[in-house]
Amino acid sequence: MINVGVIPVGNPGVFCSLLLPEAADALAAGEPLTALGLIQEEDELAVGAVAGYLIEENTSQIISLYVAPDYRRQGAGRLLMETLTGLLDEIQTGIRIDFTVTRKEHEDLEAFLKALGFQDDTNNDENIYLASLESLSKVCWM
Repeated sequence: MINVGVIPVGNPGVFCSLLLPEAADALAAGEPLTALGLIQEEDELAVGAVAGYLIEENTSQIISLYVAPDYRRQGAGRLLMETLTGLLDEIQTGIRIDFTVTRKEHEDLEAFLKALGFQDDTNNDENIYLASLESLSKVCWM
């Protein structure tokens, strides 16, 4: 069974290696970041993480999203996004994630985001995906 929990500000702990350095450093420094981790309960393994922060009045920017390969396509990523959406639902209306498609993993992320209802808002070489929390709730959690 996989569970989601909040990664404490100031102490990314075992999730440090699952976050991009920018996110792990910001979290360790105590910056205002929302961070969630996935734990596989049986073996008490950290298997995924997502981190982001408020960028505009009603929009959060995801700066790190990772699920270990053995746990992909099993609902783990959806569980992270569902939990994040639930946390942000009352205070924000959208989520944004930016990345450059350079590897197979990024192509998988692109397909995952589109399946969740994110809209491509590509700018130059950087892929930008936007989704409203309302649209995410309709796609992910039915």
